[in-house]
Amino acid sequence: MANNRSLLIIRQISLVRQWLAQPGFKLHPVAFSVLLLIATGTSVFVRHQQYSNWLAASPGNAAQTSQIVSTADAYLWIRWADEISHDTYATKNLRLFFPDGEFYKQATPPLLSVMLAKTAAVFGLDYVAAGNALLLAFSGLFILPLALFFYIGGYPVVGLFAGFIGAFAPEYLLRTSIGRIDTDMLNLFFPSMAALLVLLGSKTRSWWPALAWSAAAGGTLALFTWW
Repeated sequence: MANNRSLLIIRQISLVRQWLAQPGFKLHPVAFSVLLLIATGTSVFVRHQQYSNWLAASPGNAAQTSQIVSTADAYLWIRWADEISHDTYATKNLRLFFPDGEFYKQATPPLLSVMLAKTAAVFGLDYVAAGNALLLAFSGLFILPLALFFYIGGYPVVGLFAGFIGAFAPEYLLRTSIGRIDTDMLNLFFPSMAALLVLLGSKTRSWWPALAWSAAAGGTLALFTWW
């Protein structure tokens, strides 16, 4: 009896999945937009709750003088952001491999360090607070182009589920949690945006719009390289 019920539930779930995933399934643009905002907002909310718990667990995390983060790479991005702010960013990195050797940084400062420096300057934050603010803003940003990609392709619910589940996948959530100031926060956004732009280019029947979408996709991947 229990086995029969389990099989019935599985069949019903399979039918619902097939119904939602078929290209013919339509979702009103307003409903899609609302669900998209909910998915993105939930990503921000969960990480903001992490931030609140992080501060409550250790009040020292909020100290302006402390640089408490959850990944060693964060200190590198923060140091380079400080160098950018003080106009002391140099290609030679004297603090790495010392005293055994030298490491030369890229001539153009990494985009993450640039954004840390600008965010800290504009909002009057220290670099850790600026990095956590970027985590809140950017970690769920990939949901927008990913959901739009599937929406245009005729699978709106699939895109929404993919974005929502992706934002809270254990490994991604771990690598974009508060204090994890690293490039992971936008590593899903750039390829998702590039894919969306390529799709938009494929939908056009005119040469110039297709070229424009392709150029935008190339620019997105160039930013990804800089990032």
